[in-house]
Amino acid sequence: MKIRTNYNDIRKNTKKADTSKMKKPENPFNPNSAVVPALFAGRTDTAISMLRKFRQVKSGQSSSFIFTGERGIGKTALAKFVKYMVTINEEDFENLNFITSYYAVEKDQDFGYVLQTSLNQLTDQLPDKTLDRLQKRVGDFFKNGKFAIGAFGAKVEMDKKEREVQKQHLKDVAVSIFTNILKGIEEAEDPHNGILIIIDEAHNISDMSGIAMLLRNIATTLDINGLGRVSFLIIGYPHAIDLFFDGDPSAKRHFDNVFLDRMPLNEAKEILIKGFNEVNLKYDEKDLDNFIAYTGGYPHAVQVLGHNVVEKVYGDEILNAHWIEGVHLTAKELASKDFSNLYKFNKKTTSKEVLMDILAVVGKPVTRQELSSLTSDKNLSRTINELRKIGAIKIDKNTSKISLSSMLFNMAILFHISDKFTKENYLYDLRVEHNPALIQSNSSEQLLLNED
Repeated sequence: MKIRTNYNDIRKNTKKADTSKMKKPENPFNPNSAVVPALFAGRTDTAISMLRKFRQVKSGQSSSFIFTGERGIGKTALAKFVKYMVTINEEDFENLNFITSYYAVEKDQDFGYVLQTSLNQLTDQLPDKTLDRLQKRVGDFFKNGKFAIGAFGAKVEMDKKEREVQKQHLKDVAVSIFTNILKGIEEAEDPHNGILIIIDEAHNISDMSGIAMLLRNIATTLDINGLGRVSFLIIGYPHAIDLFFDGDPSAKRHFDNVFLDRMPLNEAKEILIKGFNEVNLKYDEKDLDNFIAYTGGYPHAVQVLGHNVVEKVYGDEILNAHWIEGVHLTAKELASKDFSNLYKFNKKTTSKEVLMDILAVVGKPVTRQELSSLTSDKNLSRTINELRKIGAIKIDKNTSKISLSSMLFNMAILFHISDKFTKENYLYDLRVEHNPALIQSNSSEQLLLNED
């Protein structure tokens, strides 16, 4: 099937409606925010597995988690849903009734400050009796209703021994604070039954090395004292995880490492279905199945696409033209934001960009041997590895064929290089052989793309 993306043709071939008499629907999608629990979809196995673990935490068996994955893969959205699960206090979610904190780390903040801030968020959820208990038991660190446990990691130069002394002190203070919070909420009229500390953007922590050991020691001490109802959820990029476990590989036993990859398309489209249903929009199932593929299963791309499609709608029905315009807008928007770390759109072209241009023009997965015949890159293997490492390309596990990470990324590149097709005759032979429809292109708004 060929999708014609010339806007003039879209306007010509689409029945014009009197939009002045149609009500514009509310837009349920907000790509600038994590998905609200009502629209959360997919990740079912992960959510169920975590729910079981939190049930154990509720009974006093401490357990913690790490979410890793590339940007835009839905780590924060899943964390937001987890936070909802453990606080909603409903039978469907094991009546967990936890108190929780969420903190997104800013660059170069030390962990002592991050933990202190996380603990202070809990105080707003504690009953007065618990606050009184804290004042009596840990008054040196608890003043005016907030914790002040020290400016840890403030010194730029610090030897290993000093750091170990700092972390030992931080552990002892944290254990004392958690102990009194847990005992305090046990005595409350409406007792909470656990604590969840969520730390997002953990790769920004300045003293990331060995934090897993510190958290494991806190949790283990509480567990031995019959107070294991504390869970930590750490969120960050994969490259920071080695530092996180530095010095104590055994700490990995305390953390369930959840690597988030792209969502299967059947799960990704559930997000759109929930959003469309929420505002009573009709849609064609075939269109939905066709266009969800452009997102590549990236949750953020799904949100952006859903938002842009709904923005084009007047009335109560999503037409094929709305999808096409939504895809165009999404590809352009992601090019300036999410894809800018994968492809240098406004900088000098390198061998990486040339290889991605080739993959975009070919428009389908190719073997390494086929790719080698299409490029003069003498360091092809290294280029492929570098692109794979940053998430720009994907390699099929079964066929080993290589393609760009998503069709939206593919489109963003084609938009970017389309003017070069005529002005520089760029990649003409490739277009003739692999994607002749692109020969007719002369601007980014006149691309003809083949939909698989």
